[in-house]
Amino acid sequence: MCWDSVGDFVTEQRLGLGSKLRLEHGYTKYGKGGETEFHLGSRSSIQLLTARPTTLQNDSLTRISGLSPGARVDKLRLRIKTILPSKTEKGPTQALCEDETGLIMAKFWDENKGFVLSIKQGQTVTIENPWIGERNGLVDVNAGRGSSVTPEDFPLDPAQPVSVGRLRVEPFLKVVSGRLVERSEMREIETREGRRARVSNIRIEDDTGRLRVSLWDKHAESVGSLRLGDTVRLTGVRVRASPTGELEASTVFLTQLEKI
Repeated sequence: MCWDSVGDFVTEQRLGLGSKLRLEHGYTKYGKGGETEFHLGSRSSIQLLTARPTTLQNDSLTRISGLSPGARVDKLRLRIKTILPSKTEKGPTQALCEDETGLIMAKFWDENKGFVLSIKQGQTVTIENPWIGERNGLVDVNAGRGSSVTPEDFPLDPAQPVSVGRLRVEPFLKVVSGRLVERSEMREIETREGRRARVSNIRIEDDTGRLRVSLWDKHAESVGSLRLGDTVRLTGVRVRASPTGELEASTVFLTQLEKI
């Protein structure tokens, strides 16, 4: 709680969620609900490290972790990580996007299909009135007729790796990272849909466990450059239960794989 000149300063800054502050010379006390409160008064000091506008609180902004198929969403603010143009005239432009709560595939249709190709990778955009769908167990964002896409100069914290022991089956893409402890050679198979595909498998580990990851198509080809002991990061993988009940991950076409 901020009092006196400290309270005036905070009010004047019109700070939104995500702003970062350094608070000094305050004191703690128990509130009425038994929770610990931190108070700042006339002898306290406050330093603004990172300011974010109040629009985050008041513009009906939804985060990736709060999405569900068919949900009504007014606004999403996302960073575009990777863009893939449509291979067909009727198909959408697709992008791997993130905010600080996770990653998701976004599909841009109609007038947004060409416009989004002019946006640089790494750019933050606000999507108004998207519709939220689901495909193959993953939630996705669709911006078509009736939706707008606006580039913004607004910083977003990146989605962080989830440790192996904390992974769960969820309808969102994840970031995983670990040391390579197993790898297989690339092979070609026929999927259940009758498509010929290339695949290789790796296993990574961190302090909390091990995870098997299937690398598909272009990602399968990269297995030749990986060596046991390498630390790798995979941004945008799908996590699901294997037939034995263990969790495993697999790449999608816009997954990013890098050695770190």
